[in-house]
Amino acid sequence: MSISPAVKKQIFLFTLIRLYINTGIRMFSPFLPAFGRALGVSLASMSAAVSISTAVSAVVPFFATIADRRGRRIGILLGLGFIAAGASLVAIWPAFLAMLLALLLINLGDNILIPSINAHLGDTVPYSKRAAVISVTEMSWALAFVLGVPLMGVMIEHLGWQSPFVMMLIMSGLSFLVILRIMPKGSGQPAGSYSLDSIKQVFRSRPAVMCLVMAVLIGTGYQTISLVFGAWMEDSFQMNLTSLGAASIIIGISELSGEVLAAFLTDRLGKERSVVIGLILNTLVVILLPFLGINTAGALIWLFAFYLTYEFYVVSFIPLATEALPDARATLMATIIASFCIGWATGSLLAAWFYQWGFLANVIFGGVLNLVVLLPLSQVKIKA
Repeated sequence: MSISPAVKKQIFLFTLIRLYINTGIRMFSPFLPAFGRALGVSLASMSAAVSISTAVSAVVPFFATIADRRGRRIGILLGLGFIAAGASLVAIWPAFLAMLLALLLINLGDNILIPSINAHLGDTVPYSKRAAVISVTEMSWALAFVLGVPLMGVMIEHLGWQSPFVMMLIMSGLSFLVILRIMPKGSGQPAGSYSLDSIKQVFRSRPAVMCLVMAVLIGTGYQTISLVFGAWMEDSFQMNLTSLGAASIIIGISELSGEVLAAFLTDRLGKERSVVIGLILNTLVVILLPFLGINTAGALIWLFAFYLTYEFYVVSFIPLATEALPDARATLMATIIASFCIGWATGSLLAAWFYQWGFLANVIFGGVLNLVVLLPLSQVKIKA
């Protein structure tokens, strides 16, 4: 079964849309201290804002079930609308409260957008090719660090710290109009079910519940490390905004490498086996931090290896999850996003706390959670 030209065009569009949105989200990791200084608040306050926004956006399943009930197109447009609303707040109101509300709306919008897109791909792409296709759209996550975040560093220094939000507002509006044109009305519309019925289906399915547990653990471990790597680079190697932006290129290339590996290997090796391999390799990288993180070059090598292996197993996990509950695919993907939100919120709170004892404490905790993820993974059996 081949992929139609119309779906290929949509895949390209989805990748571009997610590129600028991921840029807006990912810039907080290296530039969190800079945003805090601009708003006159501490790193801990900014970390708490990220945590609160991700935790509250965990209500996403109640919004994203619209993609199971009224079509994937409506879910995508709703997500873009929330993102535009959040970006507009910071663009016109330079205050900490505006930042907190903007983070909430942007995270909520992204968390509606992603499951709607992945559900649409699950509807239109055969399972045997799904990892390769989803890997392409996930490349936007890495490209955000390669292309977008360095540009944001330049924009913040020369145009002011609000300029990235102005860019996100403009791009969200344009994307909304393009989706209206390129996706037919009712795209991907299933037979339909009430939102609470769809959510109940998720929690009655053992494979689906195990996917949710995995998402919480993965999100917690990742955010505990990722949220403070910029602070670690600043504190340990005195890197400025431009240097942090340049470092993000290396991280983005490593993630892109992980996504390319997933595109070529995951369908061939099998989704479950690929997740196991990625988890084990990522844990081995964690052990290497004391030996590599002693100078700038070693730290960048470690970050490259960490994000490569992490991205490989996460991108392998997503197509696995799309087939865990086909009858409520969008709702499951949204609930997985909500579970990631719970993990990210937990990790955001733990990140600053662990960092009191040094970045190594953050990394060790993330490595331990990697091993715990293997337990629920062993309970996810897909027949496709």
